[in-house]
Amino acid sequence: MKKFNLSALLFSVVLFSSLAGCSLLGAGTGGGGTGSLDKKYVEVKTDITSDTTWESGKTYYINKDIYVKEGAKLTIKAESLGDIVVKFGPNGRLRIYEASVLDADHACFTSYRDKEFGEEISGNGGISAAPNDWKGIYVYKGTAKLDNCYIAYAGNGDYPAVLVEASNAKARINECWFAKNGGKDSATSGTAAVTYKYTAADYNAEDNCVTGTIFNENIWDISMPLDFTLDGSNMFQTSEKASKYQGIFINHYEMSTSAVWASQYVPYCLLGSNAYNVSESLKIDGGSETYPTQVMVGTKTIKILKTGSFKVGENSIFTNYFKDAGTPWGGIVNMGSQRFYSSNTSKNIIIENWEKQIFTNYETEVIQ
Repeated sequence: MKKFNLSALLFSVVLFSSLAGCSLLGAGTGGGGTGSLDKKYVEVKTDITSDTTWESGKTYYINKDIYVKEGAKLTIKAESLGDIVVKFGPNGRLRIYEASVLDADHACFTSYRDKEFGEEISGNGGISAAPNDWKGIYVYKGTAKLDNCYIAYAGNGDYPAVLVEASNAKARINECWFAKNGGKDSATSGTAAVTYKYTAADYNAEDNCVTGTIFNENIWDISMPLDFTLDGSNMFQTSEKASKYQGIFINHYEMSTSAVWASQYVPYCLLGSNAYNVSESLKIDGGSETYPTQVMVGTKTIKILKTGSFKVGENSIFTNYFKDAGTPWGGIVNMGSQRFYSSNTSKNIIIENWEKQIFTNYETEVIQ
């Protein structure tokens, strides 16, 4: 079984071949599962109904929907990545329901075909791991705390590696690594490795955030609502082998709270079929001349409503996502708000390839 220190990876994406190896201590039993003498892994067959801690030095295998039921807490904490490995079969998914909690640190969540981590799973066919091998972690009205974790090869069509959905669902994703996760192979699906699906929860830096995390070779990296705050601490591999659609997918059109979007090395992509309504405060931090903050829109409009505030930092570019197809986007339309901050204080803002009047119903400076 392989293990390494994820903290070092935050500064440089390293090859698996450089990792030091170790072997498991043998078979055992753990919460929610049963082991056998002829297996070196624990197959989890029953739901987690009470507080459970999975043990270091073991590989756990899931090939069905396993629920962490209301009020229960599943703890998966190791000193280094690879000490505790959770492998999933093609039907495997971990569901965090109601008031339940998943608390993981240095845990490895990966495919049953992964040969780099954990023990070999019977019946893997000898085939190498690939995107869409398993169905991911689903947080529904529960809480997930993922620190220094490795999540790979999930997706399975419409299923993100981590899906946070429904009111009161929260996920803190901190200094993790998402690699080679699949999803729906579509430019407009928004099925990303990490998907916050307009939960209407309070997004904040404490328990509902994505920070210090590495993304590489996923279909999409992050999918989030218009009012999700994202800081600049995450890393995106942007080589030819990196994420297919390269970007942060904005999956919801409305706002229920204010948000700040920090400059990233990949663009924010607004590709939905409706106009995006800025009804609260949305601040887009500017980038640098070398790495400007990019906002790429499909065909629709960004509307600043009367209750909205829209502030754009310098070195920001607004353009269309489908530029190669020659399809312009709808532009930025002011619906009466007096809180649009223009180039009086921000420089090098570019708005290009739009088809409609940028501002209506209120006199303000036009940025071109």
